[in-house]
Amino acid sequence: MAALGDASRGQAILEGKGQCLNCHRVGENGSRVGPDLTAIGAPRPAAVFFGPPPPAPAPAAIVQQLQRALLDPNSEVAPATGHTAQY
Repeated sequence: MAALGDASRGQAILEGKGQCLNCHRVGENGSRVGPDLTAIGAPRPAAVFFGPPPPAPAPAAIVQQLQRALLDPNSEVAPATGHTAQY
């Protein structure tokens, strides 16, 4: 199957105007705040897309996470990224 789109244009957006690497990582480039996008275009088995969804967290866990995020917004941010209150 032929690739669609323009890879160099996508790379320019990823590394420049889109500022994606401020949060995401691709290979050895970028940050570790957001999900790693290195294998984002890799083929995956259908089960990845059509398998059963993961179980939902218990309501108490959701409430605790919300309380933590409201009381200390930096509590869940990865350290050493320059995006926490300590910097």
